[in-house]
Formats: sequence, structure tokens, C-alpha cells
Amino acid sequence: MVWLLLNIALITLAYLLPCSETALEEGYDLSKKHRKRICVVGSLGWILLSGLRGMSIGADTVSYRYLFDAVERMSWKRIWGDFYDGYFGDVEDLRDPGYRVFTKILQIFSDEYRFLLVVIAVIFFVALGIYIYKLSRNPYISYILFSCLFYGFYAFTGHRQTIATTLVVLVGSFLIKKKKLIPFLILIFIGSTIHLSCICFLPFYFIAQLPINKGTMSAYWVAIGFSFIFRHQLLDFLKSIVGYEQYNDSDGARAGTFMFLLLAVALVVTVFQRRLLESKPEAMRITINAIMTACFFVPLSLINESCMRIVHYFAVFLMIMLPELGQVLAKKTDKKFYNLAATVLMIVLLVLNEPKYEFMWQ
Repeated sequence: MVWLLLNIALITLAYLLPCSETALEEGYDLSKKHRKRICVVGSLGWILLSGLRGMSIGADTVSYRYLFDAVERMSWKRIWGDFYDGYFGDVEDLRDPGYRVFTKILQIFSDEYRFLLVVIAVIFFVALGIYIYKLSRNPYISYILFSCLFYGFYAFTGHRQTIATTLVVLVGSFLIKKKKLIPFLILIFIGSTIHLSCICFLPFYFIAQLPINKGTMSAYWVAIGFSFIFRHQLLDFLKSIVGYEQYNDSDGARAGTFMFLLLAVALVVTVFQRRLLESKPEAMRITINAIMTACFFVPLSLINESCMRIVHYFAVFLMIMLPELGQVLAKKTDKKFYNLAATVLMIVLLVLNEPKYEFMWQ
């Protein structure tokens, strides 16, 4: 836990240190130079923590090591053959063949599994840094949120979905904003070969275009209520689409704090929707639609916690929404208190989770 808290301290220091550039861009709380400094420090810290983690850190780190070794023993003919059979042949259980192609390409440069971990970390956190830099009103809050709530999955656990999220969310969001459907569909296809679940993000291209008004938000809450009541039927429908056949109902599954945080944010967003749209209407329209869509899928985690994988594609937008809520809820003179309160709350959640971390040499 010490290393995770130290990383948060470095991000905080990058935020607190004065910046010679004082001019602010419209719609941002910090100057361009200040935001860039936070993003560089935040992304670099997480690249090191993710890429240099010990084998015991992350639920799937060891199993991906076995897959890495298996791919190394495969020929290119076998790799491309599996790719073809996975989509056009009769062979079952060849899901996500694109990840094996990705792994085999990296093995041209190095046969060390550590190299794969570092490359995935660089791909994701460089993209995350650009995403936060361009869209977040206050990158500091965005990185604190990631460092306390999202880090466990994207930095330590997910390999395939981390890459898929980079493509369809961190890059795809800009294509959605520019309404470039064909490039977005290409990213969805590539991402789906690496992790099939990213297909669930495809409809969001159209959902993101919905106007934000009382009617739309009312429809969202009706849909959320529907998903809570009929969550088992919804999961049955999704199993065959996004690769959840192996996730059976799990009695006693709990979504935990994250579900209640997401619903609370959605409630506040509903109340202050008009004010949120004032500064950056295009970006906020997409972000609000993403938050409400995440709430629609979150009841699935009451059945099986693994279903949070679907929610994660949309919940990433919390890193953009939370700083915007600070603009709405806090007056200009109160923003420092909002930042402090948000930071303390998220660090408390992190500490209560009692995370463990060690480097590869420990």
C-alpha cells in the first residue's frame, strides 16, 4: 500500500506546486502547462507501478504469464490459423485471438513477459494521459479517482480488456465526439478480437448523440429500474454477445461501494444536468450519457461481480465527470475544499480496501 500512497503523494505534489503559466483555457480549472505536468507525473508513475509489479500483484498476472509462454511455442501459421478458425471455422473456445497476435508481435522484440507488461502499461497510460489532459477540467481529481478506484483492474488485472479499453474508449471517445463512425467501427472490430466484451460499447456511438434533457434523464432512470428488476434476463441476453457464457449466477454477489458511488453521481448529474452542459456541452453530453449507461449495466454486478467488466467501459467517464461536479457544486473559493474532500474520501476508500503491492524485485 505504501507505494500506491506514495504515487498519490507525487500526483498531489505535481498539483500543488505553483505554475508560472497562469492563463486558463475556457472550460478548465488549471492552465495548459499545469494540466500537462499532472498528466505526465500521473501516467509515468502508473507505468512504473503497472509494468514493474511483482507476479503476485493482479488476479490474472500469473495466468497471462502461462498464456505468454504458450504463444511463444506457437508458430505464426498456428496463430493466424486460430484467428481464422475463431471467426470462420467450427472450432469453439478460440475467443480473443487478436490478443495472441498482439503477444506474438511483441515476442519478435523480446521473449520476456515483463516486456509485455511494460508495453501494455505504456499503451494504456499514455492514452489515458491524453484523454484526461484533453477532456478533464482538473486532471488532479481524475488521477486521484483512478489511483483509488480504477487502478486494480486496469493497472494490475486486465491485459486484454485494458488494451480494448484503450482502443474503443480512450481513443474511440474522440471519434464519437467528431462523429466518425467508420473509424470507430474499425476500432471496435480490432478491440473485439482482443476482448470480445468491448462490443457492448458499440451502441454507445449512437447513445452518446442523445440530447440531455428531462425526458432523456427520466427515460434513463426507468431503464435503470428495469435493469434492476430484470437483471437476470439482461445477463442471459448479454452472455452470448459479449462472452459471458462462463459467468453463471453467483448467489450473494455484491457490487459494493462502487455501485452506490455510481448511482449517487448519476443522481447528482440528473439534478444539475443543465449547469453541467453550460461550459462544455458536447463533451458533457457524451459523458452524461456514459454515466447513465454505466448505471444501466451496474445491476448485473449483483449477479456476478465479473460483470463489472461491462460497466468499466462506461464508468471510465467518471474521471471526466467528477471534476465537472466540482465546478457545479463548489463556488470558486470552495474548489480547494472540494478537491481536498474528494481526495480524502477516495484515499479512505483505498485504505479500507487494504491493497497490497510489491515490485518485481521484492
